[in-house]
Parts: sequence; C-alpha cells; structure tokens
Amino acid sequence: MSIEKKFETLDKKLYCQQITPDQFCARNNSEWENMWNRICPAYLADSPLPKIDFDKEMVLGVFLGTKPSSGYNIEILHLLEKDNCLEVYVKETKPTFGFFYASVLTQPYHIIKTDKVDKDIKLVR
Repeated sequence: MSIEKKFETLDKKLYCQQITPDQFCARNNSEWENMWNRICPAYLADSPLPKIDFDKEMVLGVFLGTKPSSGYNIEILHLLEKDNCLEVYVKETKPTFGFFYASVLTQPYHIIKTDKVDKDIKLVR
C-alpha cells in the first residue's frame, strides 16, 4: 500500500553552507538546528530557526553540493509512504548544452516539512 504525502517547502535556494551532496531528515529540534546551520550562510547565522512541531512533523532536506555554474538545481517532487519506508522523489537539473550559464559556484538545496513518520527515508532520483 502506498500513500501520497503532502509537504510544505520551508526553503529552496541556490546558495548555502553545505558543499557536498547530502540528504537529511530532522525528527527533533537538535537535528533541525544542525540542518539549519548547513543552510544558513554566515551572514544569516542569527536568522531565526523556523518553528516545527516535532510531535507531528519532520523536516527533510536534499543538498546537491557545490556546482561550478548556474543551471544546476534540486527539487523534491513528491513523497510516497510505503509499508516499510518513505520514498522521497527528487529531480536534479543540470545545465543544458549550448546555453550560457553564469560562472559562479552554487549549492542548490530544497528543505520541506511533512507529517512525521518513523520509517526509513529512501531517496528516489
């Protein structure tokens, strides 16, 4: 049995402090603070941590890591809860050959919140 789960985007940008590809699941405030510190650049370090009700919700994040130009992106498309896991469907975008892209380092990421589940998280690309 599979159930499509709703989610809300908390943050999605092209720049952050996470320079290597990774994925995170925060089921408590301590894990969320750790994830937030990977998101926020130094000049935003004092920005308030978005409030999450960890009795009911959890936070998922996907990070593409540092890329050499614009044109890269990562996006969580949908969540599918199965009997033994939560599948997180992710789309990665790469620059299209023949188009001009800015020569700037980027670190695309997407952070969402959804209803809390105590199952393994499986990333599906």
